Amino acid sequence: MNVKEQAVEFIKQHEPCRLQADSINGVWVIGYGCKQGAYNGLTWSQEQANANLAGQVRTCGAIIDKHIIVELNNNQKTALISLVHDVGLENLRNSELFNLCNKRNFVMAANAILSFNKIGRTVSVHKSRRRNAEKALFLEPYNG
Repeated sequence: MNVKEQAVEFIKQHEPCRLQADSINGVWVIGYGCKQGAYNGLTWSQEQANANLAGQVRTCGAIIDKHIIVELNNNQKTALISLVHDVGLENLRNSELFNLCNKRNFVMAANAILSFNKIGRTVSVHKSRRRNAEKALFLEPYNG
């Protein structure tokens, strides 16, 4: 399985698929966490949700490739794609995470993933669970 397929499967395990747009904390979301263009009453087919997620994974992968200059294994890249998909580049750009990765301090980088577990200022059980799964995957050796 290549990294894009692995990332799609990982995200599907941690992000519900909404075929009807839903307001989550005041933000309209459809598919697997897509906010762009989502509005009340919008519906998608499963195929549209899958295609959108595949496109988001490609975009997130390109972001990782641009900001991480060291080689990552597939598990590390998948974990970071999932994180970027969930919290967005703007929330990561000024964090220490990319810098730690680029210094090959992967244990500290994995711990930094855990800091993105809030919605606003409130710790989210769902986000904490997802961050723990991303951290575990990030630290797992890749045997592909």
